[in-house]
Amino acid sequence: MPQRHLVVLADGLLASYRYRAFADTYQRVPGVEPVEGTAVVVVRAGRIASFAFTTEAATVARRTRQLEAAVAARSRSRRRLRR
Repeated sequence: MPQRHLVVLADGLLASYRYRAFADTYQRVPGVEPVEGTAVVVVRAGRIASFAFTTEAATVARRTRQLEAAVAARSRSRRRLRR
């Protein structure tokens, strides 16, 4: 479950939470997990003043390795079928 943190500031509300980015392109590839990171929203006068995502580099690297492994496995499988 994602961690959520709310901190009330003098001029508004800052909400920060963990996220997992499920991109359709990667969801269809078995064994490829979504990237993760932190999102921060600042609300002032009832409106979103800023909304920023920071993706963890380690999860991007992990997804890249997983995707490359999945592509390599598929290539090996196709080569076997052609023999």
